[in-house]
Amino acid sequence: MPTNGEKKTPGPPGAPPRGGSSPTPPVSAVTAEALRSIYADHTLGFDDSRWLLDRWISRAQRSQLPQFIKLAKTLRTRFDEVTNAWFYGITNARNEGTHSAIRTIFARAHGFHTAEAALSIINLCCGPTPIPGPHPTHLQAA
Repeated sequence: MPTNGEKKTPGPPGAPPRGGSSPTPPVSAVTAEALRSIYADHTLGFDDSRWLLDRWISRAQRSQLPQFIKLAKTLRTRFDEVTNAWFYGITNARNEGTHSAIRTIFARAHGFHTAEAALSIINLCCGPTPIPGPHPTHLQAA
């Protein structure tokens, strides 16, 4: 019941009505925005960003939202890799993409007779690569 002339605003069906004029954002929005702000703030030092990410992980684990708990567990497991990637901006995405393309080429070809044939089709599909062949050719030996 409203007291002192206070109006209650209806919430989602089955939820208790909220008081006041401005509804509070859901926990998921606040938690997601906090992670975005840590990632986007380029003025933070390395130690500050690690500390904030550690605090965010703790908060996400207490949120009782399965998606955030899973993300927090992954971030906790790969904490050093994630913070290094954020701070230095270096990832292995290009290597992973090239590896995926090469595996697709091998699956499509059902095997190659020689390693040189495999390297030729990789160069054709993925562009020139600095991968040396298994045996030096007369050009590589010179």
